[in-house]
Amino acid sequence: SVARTTRWLMRCKEKMAQLNSREDTINKHQMLFGINQGAIIDDIRIDEQRLFRDDLILFASDGVSEVMNDEGVELGDTDLYTETIKNSAAKQPQEFIDDIVNLIFDYKGNNKLHDDITMMVTKVVS
Repeated sequence: SVARTTRWLMRCKEKMAQLNSREDTINKHQMLFGINQGAIIDDIRIDEQRLFRDDLILFASDGVSEVMNDEGVELGDTDLYTETIKNSAAKQPQEFIDDIVNLIFDYKGNNKLHDDITMMVTKVVS
């Protein structure tokens, strides 16, 4: 099966858009990197999105959004995750990653991580 991977494009005016669909929506069930054996390559869609200066793009594996708290709630299903991404979008990429990493470890508490965590952030500079 294809892993759940989060993709965010943060507009410089804090407008969120999905990279491969309608604007103002977020689809946490699309795959970006990390293809399982069962993945069907023909099912992977390639689309284009115009980028602007100061846009921030987050690529994150399912290990990020599926971190669970003590109640078994996945981080990716919370407003806290969305708000942290929005509030950190104007920062430099390393600061943005630091905010997400801190959120992950605060959110999971004493729980173990059940998957690897992979994130890549890029910021458009010109």
